[in-house]
Amino acid sequence: MFADANETVPVNITDISADGVRLILERLQFGPYHLLIGEELPRCELTIQLPEGSITSRVLFHWYKHHTEGHFFEAGVSFVDMTRESRTVLSRIIRQLSGFP
Repeated sequence: MFADANETVPVNITDISADGVRLILERLQFGPYHLLIGEELPRCELTIQLPEGSITSRVLFHWYKHHTEGHFFEAGVSFVDMTRESRTVLSRIIRQLSGFP
């Protein structure tokens, strides 16, 4: 993320496509840094662990929404520079979720 703030942040995924995912996060601020506000935006990487294999990609945040009633954030991110191996696993998962073999 930032040069002096390397953290692993647990997220839940509520929607996935070939282009990106919708995330649920408990917070958007880590120490003095905010994921979407500031001159220096963090370099974020998302890893999705699945029985079929893992998907790892840099991600770019596009939007977020604060849900005050549930005390969580929802955010939309796109995949950036995904490896061929991760892209293959992602394609397979999307086909399975769509009901195709």
